Amino acid sequence: MTDRLILSNMLFYGYHGALPEEAVLGQRFSVSLELEVDTRPAAECDDLSRALNYAAVCEVVKNIVEGPPCKLLETVAEKIASAVLAMGAVSVLVTVKKLHPPVAIQMDYAAVQIKRKNKKNRPPCFGPPCFGFERAYLSLGSNLGDRARMLSFAVEALAATPGIMVRQVAAVRETDPVGYLEQGKFLNTVVEIDTTLSPRELLLAVQRIEEAAGRVRDIRFGPRTLDIDILLYGNKVISEEGLVIPHPRMREREFVLVPFIEIAPHAIVPPDNITIEELCARVLGKEV
Repeated sequence: MTDRLILSNMLFYGYHGALPEEAVLGQRFSVSLELEVDTRPAAECDDLSRALNYAAVCEVVKNIVEGPPCKLLETVAEKIASAVLAMGAVSVLVTVKKLHPPVAIQMDYAAVQIKRKNKKNRPPCFGPPCFGFERAYLSLGSNLGDRARMLSFAVEALAATPGIMVRQVAAVRETDPVGYLEQGKFLNTVVEIDTTLSPRELLLAVQRIEEAAGRVRDIRFGPRTLDIDILLYGNKVISEEGLVIPHPRMREREFVLVPFIEIAPHAIVPPDNITIEELCARVLGKEV
């Protein structure tokens, strides 16, 4: 495959480094990516939902570089590569530069460059799900602690779960709380996955990820370190104890619909089988 998506010289301010002052004062970092992807499915129909959304890639990289500090550039690069591959790239070349590092010799930058490939048995990122997989969509939210890091952790944990392949991640948005208003603002996104897990198995998997992030369920609609909801699972309509699909409140939540339309405007919502694009126009009263 020769198709490439190139993101050059993204600039961030972070606190990575082995010296104590680096963790206190911070410094500027540059990140460049060269991703191997199959652009043909998106190009042939001019459809963003079939493309690897580079805005979402940039947001994931930002969350890593501006997130919890690492001592080594190598660790930062590995985290970036792992997250980007989880979003569906075939391979990625990651270059992380520490600009004007605090050493006695004047230099423009110190850099680490790594190349990583996806596992050979991963299904392709774009187009319909592979045989044996179901397409599903999840809503992620956080308003406690390091919110951006919590969302990155969730994406990484989903990608590391057997039976789940992360395909796309919408750009992260800050939103006001709904229901219980005496709490801080949320960061929200929507994730597209392919999975071999049953709906109940998927529910248990995301609940384990929530628990690993320190989720405590004490106030309905209250503050939380991490909230993961199953929005859609194929074309299934399920109403069981503790599991309702499609998510019963997704139709009224702008913080779900807006990122959803970014990555999958033509996803079908049963039982009336309207698209997310049509649902947004109906619920929000406008074209999104």
